Amino acid sequence: MDNQQDNIKQIEAKRNEELFNKISEIIERELMDDEKIKIIEMINKHNMPSNMIEEAYHRAKETSIKGIRCIETIVKNWSENKIYTVEDLEEHLSQKSKKSEIYIEILKKLEFDKQFNNEEKRIIDSWIDDFKFSMEMILYACYNTRKVDKRSIAYINGILRNWHKDGFKSVEDVQNNRVNHIKKNNERKKHNKNNYDHYSIILTKIGFNRQATGEEKEIIDSWFKNYELTLDQILIFCKIIKKQHQPISIQLMNEIIENTIGDNKKTLVLTFI
Repeated sequence: MDNQQDNIKQIEAKRNEELFNKISEIIERELMDDEKIKIIEMINKHNMPSNMIEEAYHRAKETSIKGIRCIETIVKNWSENKIYTVEDLEEHLSQKSKKSEIYIEILKKLEFDKQFNNEEKRIIDSWIDDFKFSMEMILYACYNTRKVDKRSIAYINGILRNWHKDGFKSVEDVQNNRVNHIKKNNERKKHNKNNYDHYSIILTKIGFNRQATGEEKEIIDSWFKNYELTLDQILIFCKIIKKQHQPISIQLMNEIIENTIGDNKKTLVLTFI
């Protein structure tokens, strides 16, 4: 057992020595003892393979940043992002490059003359990673803020969050919803206008030159809804009742309609018309 442990230690020592030599070649000087200790600590603390420590030194040299603390920062960052192989690193850098392109495109769309801060980048990343929105959707949300005085990532985030909540997956979904919303509004306005016309026409027919009260509107609405009467039938009824009853009112007409039609709501013509 002791021999086996000794062999393992010798292998690890040899592997570490090879790593130290490679790093010395990269930095073009011999490593200090305290640097060697830090390197071993980084390997153990972050579970980072030796070749990735070597890669960290290469990356630091490319950026002209020197010192063991710089290497520690790089290795810590890789560990936090679960980067343990060169392939992981390349994929991470590729995604980072794509996101940088996205930030630039959004900046242009919003006509901002500043860079995004880390919090704004985090929010933008969530549109892609969490909401799974395409760039087309994101830019369309930006376009929808064109009339806003103070455009911001927070404002756009509110738009996209609502779209995600409503289940929109594409720009077409958003546009179709907008068309349906406008259509419903127009129908509601048309309905309200028609109802107002009905009220005015009926009141004029029985001799009133005023708008209907809330109670009168409810009564008139019930004639259409409950008894399925048409406006023409009601106007004929108004003409007949006006001749037979004075003074006349919507309430009086309602009593006569109820007594005449009763529970037979399918009757479309009053029995005495």
